[in-house]
Amino acid sequence: MEIFMSQIQVTDLTYGYEGSFDTVFENVSFGIDADWKLGLIGRNGKGKTTFLNLLREKRIYPGIA
Repeated sequence: MEIFMSQIQVTDLTYGYEGSFDTVFENVSFGIDADWKLGLIGRNGKGKTTFLNLLREKRIYPGIA
């Protein structure tokens, strides 16, 4: 993941919890203009907070954050 001044760019994000066989995200890619408002919706336990924590570098991730 790379964060630029005007855009948040996520490229090929794959993430899973340590000790788990399943990934939370697999090959996720997108770009968001920093001026946009964005809402995340989904069922409980589907990765919304994990994704935000990865963007905020609150979780250890071997890629670029």
